[in-house]
Amino acid sequence: MREPVTADHLQAFMKSLAAAAKTPSRVYLVGGASSVLLGWRTSTIDIDLKIIPESDEILRSLPRLKEQLHLNIELASPDDFIPELPGWQERSRFIQQEGRLSFIITISMPRHWQRLNVDTRLTSKTSLICSKRD
Repeated sequence: MREPVTADHLQAFMKSLAAAAKTPSRVYLVGGASSVLLGWRTSTIDIDLKIIPESDEILRSLPRLKEQLHLNIELASPDDFIPELPGWQERSRFIQQEGRLSFIITISMPRHWQRLNVDTRLTSKTSLICSKRD
């Protein structure tokens, strides 16, 4: 049984993953991991991530880190399930640099907000602006 992923678990994971990286990459944390880092939730069941560009040494380290840290780690991001939203990388928020890795959180805008033409911008670690655009 894996442990719930807390902010402390995420920090340990980011440091361990960075230790395995020999080339610069961006690691986009999505889903529950983003919510935990923003303080919206205290834990999540797994770490969903996307690595750009992918590298063999980072990918090979994931099974070891899953066992070592007792965490569920998945290579998954919203664009694996729905069409990629234009500009998603630009709307993502830098969290921290660990070694050669930049850790970034991605907040996917719910589709009904898009249809309503709602502006969603991160303004701090714990707030999200949701306002109707004209």
